Order: sequence, then structure tokens, then C-alpha cells
Amino acid sequence: MPQKLRNLSALGRVYVLSVSAIGMSIAALSLGQLLVQQVSVQWLILAALTLLTGSFTVRIPKIPARLSVSDTFVFASVLLFGPAAGTITVLLDALIISLRLKHPFREPFRVIFNVSLAALSTWIAAQIFFGVSGIPPYSVEQTPLGQILFPLFLFTLAYFLLNTWLLTFVLALEQDKPAYPLWRDNFLWLGVNYFGGASVAALLVTYTKEIDFTTLGIIVPLLLISYLTFKT
Repeated sequence: MPQKLRNLSALGRVYVLSVSAIGMSIAALSLGQLLVQQVSVQWLILAALTLLTGSFTVRIPKIPARLSVSDTFVFASVLLFGPAAGTITVLLDALIISLRLKHPFREPFRVIFNVSLAALSTWIAAQIFFGVSGIPPYSVEQTPLGQILFPLFLFTLAYFLLNTWLLTFVLALEQDKPAYPLWRDNFLWLGVNYFGGASVAALLVTYTKEIDFTTLGIIVPLLLISYLTFKT
């Protein structure tokens, strides 16, 4: 994204403002729903882990964006507590990542856009998952892993495509370049991270009733390996 909103074309400004408005509306709705359904201690642990792992990011070459390995906890939040919890979790993750960018790229409009983009992508993808699977969140009722594999694939694919393409469009508008080559060169390879995170999250919520030290002892090394792999 450009360093200043005014550096965008009229179409680019309309796009950024539209995504920001929709994303922030969804974030506000999700926060209200999360407060009404009462915040679980388990969700607070996932949110804390998201904030912690969101600090460990890898810069994506050629563009002002960073990769985080905290998607595992975002997926787990959705599966355990529903779209609202997952949306707020990813909002925190996106906020941490945005604030770690270099100063010229921490313009308020950019931070708002990044947070809104993440919230919008997660909320829509989560709606697809629960709509297709027809199951309640895992905190309400446990569901066998085999029953959610296809819905989980759709969820992950939708989240990956929405998250990367919404950002690709604004980069294409700002750089006046075709969108697909930008997406292919900078984001296609990130699919490994998304599907890896979804797989770990699915195993986590299916075979563990709560987040404890034993669970963390299994999950954290996997995330560390993922981080070091992308870092290399």
C-alpha cells in the first residue's frame, strides 16, 4: 500500500475506504457478539498467544507486508468459539503486524485497512465454514475431525484468497500493474502457511478440550519450525 492515502487514484481511495468501512463494521459487530456471549478464559489464552506469536513475523520480499505464524490460533478461535471470536483474534494479530512495519508504512489509514481486511476475510470465511458444516462451535459440541475436513478446506481457501487478493487489488491500483502477477509472485506461496495453520488448529480443537501447558508444548515447537522455515 502507498504511504499516503492521497497517493492513490480516486478508484484506489474508494476501494481502501470501502474495505475499511465494511471491515470495521464487522469488527464492531463481532466485538458486540463476543461480549454478549461472554468471553471465555480459553479464548483469552488464544488471544494472548496470537499477540505473542504475532510479534514473530517474516517480511515478504518486494512488498511492505509481513507473514505471521499466528494463523493457527486464529483458526482455532473460529473453530472453538465461532466467527466473532475469530474475527477479534485476527484483528489483534493484524494490529500487531501493522505496528511492526517501518514508520512510513504505519500511517493510520494503512493500519485501519490492514485490520479491516483481516477482519473481513476471517468473518466471511468463518461464515462459509459454519454454513457448509452445519455444526456449532467446538466449545458447544465436539465434532469428529472427518466431518469437518471439507468445510475446513473451504474455510482455509476462502480465508487465504480473500486475505491475499484484497491486499493485491490495492497494490495493483497503487503500482498500476496487473493484479494476477502481483498475487502469483508475492502471495501464492503463502498458501502453505495458511493450510498448515488450519491443520494444526483442527488437530488442536478436535483432540484437546482445553488449552493447557501440554497442548502448548506440542503446538509451540511446530510454530517455531514454521517460523524458522519461512525466515530461512
